[in-house]
Amino acid sequence: MSRASLVILVLLLASVPSTPLVSSEGRPAPFSDYRETPLNRVLFPRIGAPALAEPGSRFEAFVAWVTDEVPDPEAASWGASLKSLYSDADSYALTVESQEFTGDSWRLILALPGDVQPGLYNLSLSAGGVRYVEPNSVYVLEPGQSSLRVAVATESHFSLRRAPGDVAFRESFIDVLNTAQALGVDAFIHLGDLLGNVYDEETFAAFYRLLVQSRVPVFLVQGNADWDTVEHDKYYWDKYLGPIMRYRAEYLWITVEAMNTDTGRVSDDLLDRVEADLAGAETPVKVLIVQYPYWQNSPNAQERLPDILKSTNVTLVLFGQDGTDEVLEPPDKAVLHVAPKTTHRAVSGGFRLLEISESGLVRYWDESVPNGLLNVSYLQPNDGSSESMAVRVEYGIPDGDYGLSMFEEGGRLVLKLPVLLRDVGRGISVEGAEVSWQSRRGGKVALLLRAEVSPGGDLTVKVLQGEDATAPTIRVYPDVVVRKATLYYELSDVGLGAESVEFYFSEDNSSWAPCPVKVVEEHPLYYIEATKPVMYYKAVVRDAAGNVGTYYGQIEFPDLGPTQTTPPPAERGRLNLIAVGVAALAAIAVVAALLMRRR
Repeated sequence: MSRASLVILVLLLASVPSTPLVSSEGRPAPFSDYRETPLNRVLFPRIGAPALAEPGSRFEAFVAWVTDEVPDPEAASWGASLKSLYSDADSYALTVESQEFTGDSWRLILALPGDVQPGLYNLSLSAGGVRYVEPNSVYVLEPGQSSLRVAVATESHFSLRRAPGDVAFRESFIDVLNTAQALGVDAFIHLGDLLGNVYDEETFAAFYRLLVQSRVPVFLVQGNADWDTVEHDKYYWDKYLGPIMRYRAEYLWITVEAMNTDTGRVSDDLLDRVEADLAGAETPVKVLIVQYPYWQNSPNAQERLPDILKSTNVTLVLFGQDGTDEVLEPPDKAVLHVAPKTTHRAVSGGFRLLEISESGLVRYWDESVPNGLLNVSYLQPNDGSSESMAVRVEYGIPDGDYGLSMFEEGGRLVLKLPVLLRDVGRGISVEGAEVSWQSRRGGKVALLLRAEVSPGGDLTVKVLQGEDATAPTIRVYPDVVVRKATLYYELSDVGLGAESVEFYFSEDNSSWAPCPVKVVEEHPLYYIEATKPVMYYKAVVRDAAGNVGTYYGQIEFPDLGPTQTTPPPAERGRLNLIAVGVAALAAIAVVAALLMRRR
């Protein structure tokens, strides 16, 4: 999002009054008050606090009143629909069974038709001349579905910063989300510290775009690193993701209650509200999601919450602080408590799998799924901007179940890969997977692919429109600190996607040696130790079609004296492995082993 667009959005947005939203029936809204109007004006459900539904069921929706957009709120008559490029129908009209204006918002009761296809949908609300769309905010289950397969994650510390740890955190979270999506889980629950103490709107907007691209409903709760933004009077969480303090997502048989634990402090007012939410929920299964466990730091929560959990018949508490990857059962705790791994380590991080049944049974396994065992990465943005796509699947040999047996058939892991491409009007070929569903509309090609992978096997799924004969490209961002430059970079490709890069350095721009590698948070980074005021680098980039591009650049080190450049070699674009020698092969092997992310 450009800075100009952000300025326009800020000028358009009006703050919602902090008075509680209450219907005429006296029922409080199932979410905390907003300090900033959501980007799409929809207060609930949200992309980070979705509604669960099934064909023929109903759910509540709340819409903020922005005066300039709806001048006469009493005259507004709302319509609603669900839309997804991954459904057979272009859209499904919802019945607005009732609408009620509360003074600063509308409360709508929406009913789904009986023929809506299961999947994740954008919620579209329209009245008069306005239309508001909250993406990926309604998840429709199979009719009568009696269990949910859930991926639980925590401690991502996502940011856009170019720093060793931040790069690892960002890439690891994206891979975790893609891997959970590929398994076909019914929900992805993130238990706090989603973002890494960031105060800029661009990071929130970037994370929002990631969730827009995903095909799995995502439930979010704030952690202490996220709360740090609020303490700096930044309410981007409100704007892009969902309610800050609490929300209740209630389905036919399960309620998900999110409670913000701040930095380990929980107010009595918040505990009162959460208790009322849980007591008012009529579902047989209730799940509380928090970051901090209640036995840490907050004396009032330590005293009150165990009784609240028991008196309101809570089935499960999910907590995320420190990524302890543990299971605590009664009588040690009031009810079953489960924590996942942290996501932000490229090999040992991961996410935990659970199965929650309508009967109240919760299946869990001894450990979270480590990134080094199973990793799914898209080599192009999966947002409909690319004309082709490669998806890399890396699957090691498991030393336990981890819950992956829920997704196996005949000893092979079955993955469901959504792919969204820009339609360029050419035929589509698929390698490494079967097409289980396909649609072409709105200038996009949407595909659902079924891929199978055996333990110890890797797989590259390729979806092509036409041919891929163009080499990938790279942009390099050297970070110079005295005599050392760390090489941050961005790869791009017009075809299947860039797959790997190798870096070499030179003093004279003609004789080359492999750049050394340092590993930070289990993530490899190339760097150059300067011996002259100007050093040169060469990047060799490969894509999933086998195309290779070679690119040159130079880095100045002012601390070493005046600079003097040397022209690059006459032959550009070719890599001479003989000249590079055995050392290059050794460095490539080290990086490849790290990137394989296997245990």
